[in-house]
Amino acid sequence: MNKTLLYSSLALNLLMLAALIIIGGKLFTKKPPAIKESQRWTEDIPIPDSITIAMLGNSLTAYADWNALLGRDDVHNFGIADFTVKQLSWLLADWVIKSKPALCFIQGGQEDIMLGVPLERIAADYSMILDSLQHNGIEPVVQSTLLSWDHPEVNNQVVKLNQLLKALCFKKNISFINLNTVLSDNSRLQPQLTTDGIHLNNKGYELWAIIIKDYLLLNDPRNKR
Repeated sequence: MNKTLLYSSLALNLLMLAALIIIGGKLFTKKPPAIKESQRWTEDIPIPDSITIAMLGNSLTAYADWNALLGRDDVHNFGIADFTVKQLSWLLADWVIKSKPALCFIQGGQEDIMLGVPLERIAADYSMILDSLQHNGIEPVVQSTLLSWDHPEVNNQVVKLNQLLKALCFKKNISFINLNTVLSDNSRLQPQLTTDGIHLNNKGYELWAIIIKDYLLLNDPRNKR
């Protein structure tokens, strides 16, 4: 290869790299929606007398306006940023169960994996939540733990956790929704759907809402009254 061709090739590669950096930066510029005060960890959170759907999860759940996304007025967001699955179980008795929802969509596990909690322990904490909801006449729906954009080691753990959760749901006759089939591609979160590689932007939440709407087409408690 002569020097002219070599320099031309290097220049082209540098231009392509710069373009990818610029594009990647634009993909991650939008901030997630501001978390509402009522969705923070506080004993003063207002508890509705009766709702149809409860959304239980970490910041990925907390940062969304689920009534607006789902076009409803009977959904309550019990999402708490940075909560592990074990911590989510603290919200059951005084928050979720008291609200008497017909359905409870659950999503979490990222914090647990980041903290190094064994996958079997995470699944056991999930099992405790599911048993408590079912015991109180609330139908749980488990949503898969989301993959991240650029954390391959974490994503490997996420895939294994989701396998455990899917098996757990099968054993308990509980619905399991794999969000990653839509929000992820090639075993990682699609970059155009995230603000920082972990949290979702508006487009990501819109796709998530479509998945839930599809589930509710056949499983909406309002249609069973």
